Amino acid sequence: MKRSFIIEKLNITGDKCQILTIRYDGEELSEFDKFLTDHEKKYPKNIDNVVIRISLMKKRNGCPDVYFKDVSSPKDALCRLRKTGKLRLYCLRFGNAAIIIGGGGVKEDDKRTYQEVEELNDVVEDLKFIYSRIEERIRNRDLKITDEGLSGDLNFDIEEEDINE
Repeated sequence: MKRSFIIEKLNITGDKCQILTIRYDGEELSEFDKFLTDHEKKYPKNIDNVVIRISLMKKRNGCPDVYFKDVSSPKDALCRLRKTGKLRLYCLRFGNAAIIIGGGGVKEDDKRTYQEVEELNDVVEDLKFIYSRIEERIRNRDLKITDEGLSGDLNFDIEEEDINE
């Protein structure tokens, strides 16, 4: 779903990397908060593991390759967090400096790819769209990626013609 959004920092202490998430216009919860809320009761151990890994990234390790599995081409920054059981949490990764956490869901054992699960496919397609907007801002020098993470305009107001692309 293509709509206006903001990329905002997660309130986690530490300075090894920047951890961000997406909040769509008119939504109270970020995509990461929705993911946690939707799955914390049925998959508490997996959710604990997700929170611990993200906290470790922020406090100690940054965003190393070992925490992520590329979902498509490494060129498009799309990946998912590893070691989350049946849960899939998709992100955009910018080297060791920053991640933007999108949403996710459950991939049952009888499904081979995210494309076979509508909820997961929707999340991945949304992240691809968001990445295209980030790339555009980088090309226009409205957004920069440095060793400290992303800086610049992180508010994305999607116009009607953008939605019809």
